[in-house]
Amino acid sequence: MVAVLLSSGLSGTFASAQAAVKMRTESEPPVHLFDSRGGTVLQGLLALKATELGELGWAPERIVAELTRIRDRSGIIVVLDTFERALASGRVGRGKAWLGSLLDIKPVLEVDGAGKLVPIDRVRGRKGMLPKMLETLEKRVPGGVRKVRFGIFHIAAPEIVEEVSREIRARWGSVEILSAAGTPIIGTHAGEGAWGIAWMVED
Repeated sequence: MVAVLLSSGLSGTFASAQAAVKMRTESEPPVHLFDSRGGTVLQGLLALKATELGELGWAPERIVAELTRIRDRSGIIVVLDTFERALASGRVGRGKAWLGSLLDIKPVLEVDGAGKLVPIDRVRGRKGMLPKMLETLEKRVPGGVRKVRFGIFHIAAPEIVEEVSREIRARWGSVEILSAAGTPIIGTHAGEGAWGIAWMVED
């Protein structure tokens, strides 16, 4: 059994799963834990890949090795529409939130190689959100890839999915794109209007 879990850098879920696995009895099947170093649609893309490999008859150890290779070529970026929830969660100070709101700044964040959410850029106004996200995406996805999948998630902004999907396919062709609403926990930290793009390179 392979369990694809939320990034250990974002949540204690992975540590809890490790503790649970240690309590497993010898009569129970082994569980192979995999740290997605991401969440939402990136975690979903990796879980989907694990399922496909399992259906092909791959052993769990081999699946985890392949997921590790793919994960290191994949990632997720997020743009926030408001500082309200970031302020409430303590991730942003009151002064920075006030100034950002005044200037209509939209922070762009990324889950880094350690699985932690870090700021990487900013853009002014909603109109600049999509161009900035696509610019960042083009820098992150290696040129000439043959097999790449994407995921789009949003917080109460379903209208973004069609537009983002259209722009992704204009650049990478007829690729598979998953989409989903963000979970309540993500919504609590990101706030309404936030959305993100994940990519999974399988070459």
